[in-house]
Amino acid sequence: MRIRSHIVLLVAAAVLPLMTFSTIMTVVFWRQQRAAFEDRFIERVRAVSIALDREHLATVSALRGLAESATLDGGDLSRFQSRAREVLAGEESWSAVTLLDLGGRGLVRIPGRSGAPVPSLNDSATFRRVLETGQPAISGLVTSPGRGGYATYIAIPVTRGRALRYVLVAEIDQRIWLRFLSFYPVAPEATMTLLDQNRIVMARTLNNDQWIGRPPSPTLYAKSAEFPLGAYRNVGLEGQWFYSAHSRASLSGWSVATGVPVGSVEASLRGSLVAMLVGIAGTGALAIGLVIVLGRRIEQPIRRLAGLARSLARSDTDPSRVRVSNVREVDEVAATLVEAAELIQRRSAELDEALAKETAARAQAEDASRSKDEFLAMLGHELRNPLGAISSATAVLDHAGRSEAAAARARAVIARQVRHLVGIVDDLLDVARVTTGKISLHRQVVDLASIAQGCLNTLRASGRLAGHEVALVAEPAWAEIDVTRIEQVLTNLLVNAVKYTPASGAIRLGIGAEADQAVIVVRDTGIGITAGMLPRIFDLFVQSDSALDRAQGGLGIGLTLVRKIVELHGGSVQASSDGPGQGSTFTVRLPLAAPPAPPHAAAAAAKAGSGRILIVEDNDDAREMLHAMLELWGHDVDDARDADSALACLQQREPDIALLDIGLPGCDGYELARRFRGSAAGRRVFLVAVTGYGQPEDRGRAIEAGFNAHLVKPVGPDALAEVIALARGNRQNR
Repeated sequence: MRIRSHIVLLVAAAVLPLMTFSTIMTVVFWRQQRAAFEDRFIERVRAVSIALDREHLATVSALRGLAESATLDGGDLSRFQSRAREVLAGEESWSAVTLLDLGGRGLVRIPGRSGAPVPSLNDSATFRRVLETGQPAISGLVTSPGRGGYATYIAIPVTRGRALRYVLVAEIDQRIWLRFLSFYPVAPEATMTLLDQNRIVMARTLNNDQWIGRPPSPTLYAKSAEFPLGAYRNVGLEGQWFYSAHSRASLSGWSVATGVPVGSVEASLRGSLVAMLVGIAGTGALAIGLVIVLGRRIEQPIRRLAGLARSLARSDTDPSRVRVSNVREVDEVAATLVEAAELIQRRSAELDEALAKETAARAQAEDASRSKDEFLAMLGHELRNPLGAISSATAVLDHAGRSEAAAARARAVIARQVRHLVGIVDDLLDVARVTTGKISLHRQVVDLASIAQGCLNTLRASGRLAGHEVALVAEPAWAEIDVTRIEQVLTNLLVNAVKYTPASGAIRLGIGAEADQAVIVVRDTGIGITAGMLPRIFDLFVQSDSALDRAQGGLGIGLTLVRKIVELHGGSVQASSDGPGQGSTFTVRLPLAAPPAPPHAAAAAAKAGSGRILIVEDNDDAREMLHAMLELWGHDVDDARDADSALACLQQREPDIALLDIGLPGCDGYELARRFRGSAAGRRVFLVAVTGYGQPEDRGRAIEAGFNAHLVKPVGPDALAEVIALARGNRQNR
């Protein structure tokens, strides 16, 4: 195909969606205009129904005025008859006024201007409705006896005090409503219809005598019964199509409907629709003609461009002096051909650069692999040290003989090294949680100065600060934090400072507030940090090289945890150093918070109690040690190693608290908790889940199973005491 044909297809492809869209918009325009007509018809019939309510209200008001006449107070019906004639003379739409007693017997009958005799009320349903409700009632279309034709009645109660005495009725001839409809034309050719509560035609501007007293068209009958307001297409009683709308009057329940011939509505729309379609077709034809003309102006420059390409291939033309055409895009293609050689050279240089980057990336990957190997070796070293100490201490205990001092030292070594192992495992778990975003914070507003003092006291008590001069300079600085996590941050920074500060070195911990931030500063006089190490000091598994004795060990994850925990609190941490041998400074900044109100007095210590506690644990050592600790606290303790034993103990002893291990043989802790809750004795027990899994989803699963609390192994005495205190508080609140 020639380029001109391609251009024609291109423009056709561009114009076709536009024409399709225009056609769709034409259809939408048609429907919107038709909907606008329907909305206008709805508004018109709604206005007529409101006018109908006003007519009824005016009649009810006039009847009430007559009912309040003093002539009825003493039962003087002759005077009332005179008053009723005066009122009837002023109401052109009334055919008659009738006063009925409560048995339906006519007491006063006053004919209207026609002078015809007035029969008894021929609408017992309206009369009964007034008697039952004590409210005005409006009838539907009723055959008028003795007069011929149809009428409607509006009846109101006549009361004196709170007693119903009479019923006063106004009769309105059907022709009055036909005249009413003629006052409110919806459109020049519209047909107006008035339906009563039973959807019977009361008046119709087209062929009124033929359709009065009969149902309307099936569509209007169904729609007026289903909806109080609506618009739709409808086949009229004479068989013609209408755009119909109806509105139900709120006072009487009558419906006003209109029908406008479809032809008269759509005639006004058809002209604009035809004009739009002609415009669309003309636009398409004009576009195709312009493409044919303009295609020639594009084809010739492209031919010249092809000639330029051939001359460039032969290298017999100076590219810098060649102008192909006055079409910018074609000239740009020519310039692109000239730049092809330069582009190839640049691509070659970029390829060399990409190869160098790939080599650097491979080196980084190898460094990462080496870091991983170093970490694994370091982890093995860190685990072997405490395990070796524990093994030796165990041997000492086995052969301690009568030396109680040696046994005490061995137990102290085991406890210390177990704490060290727990710290290593906790750090590994914490860095995994932080890296995967699964760590959760339990915030409270506390003074960082008290947190710092507590951390220092703990480290001094453990002997980790021995040989160093440690000073605390603290001012009140309140922050909304997870206390455990910020203690972890402070402990990491202080232990890090001790690790890289020679004996007799100085460490300074400062707590204060600057503007809207709480600031923690840990400064030491240690070995310092090199300039190349500063940007990487918070990276995972990175440790500063040091010739110092590293007896305290480390995995290179402490500072990574510090940064992640501080960032989770919305803060920041920075490291600075003047170089090797110049010491280091770590600065933590956290959002400042307002001090809390003074707390209430703490609850009594959980250790000073005598509750009945059941331990369910399949690990014999863990169960026995926990049993012994709780008995030392003064509690009455039972234990079981499986679900069956636990359920038997529940029935015999009815414990206050049950500590259930999740990983039980046969029946796990979740199922055991459900069995507890399913028994009468187990519903009152405070259930505590004890597990090695501490993720939020694990806690949620425990709560769903019926547990009241969730503890993560290894369970510390303080955490256990808090749970026991919580259980005691729940029992006291019952």
